[in-house]
Amino acid sequence: MPLRLSPDELQVLVNALEQRDRELMHEIVHTDKAPFKKALCCKQQMLTEIRNKLTGPDVYLSVDELKALSEVVDHSERELIDEIAHTDHRQFRLQLKTKEALLEKIEAKVTPPRAP
Repeated sequence: MPLRLSPDELQVLVNALEQRDRELMHEIVHTDKAPFKKALCCKQQMLTEIRNKLTGPDVYLSVDELKALSEVVDHSERELIDEIAHTDHRQFRLQLKTKEALLEKIEAKVTPPRAP
């Protein structure tokens, strides 16, 4: 499916993917269960492939890739809401709210269509 992103949305999405990649790497290193480690590695590989596709405003992704991207955006949005709630500096809070608005736009674009 085609995905059209503004430059700001693209930057926010790439940052979210990079953050999720760091989190997955941490989980991979600290898990002892082979099946879980393998699943985390597969997820990390898919997200890396998606990030590599994000080279311009028009991106074509499969439904599975859109679903994975939707999960990353949702995760980032939840973390950002928590950060906004714990931020006292007004200017920084406004920057975070701008980022949250971009994540909401991205989420609307990457949410896969529901089957009838």
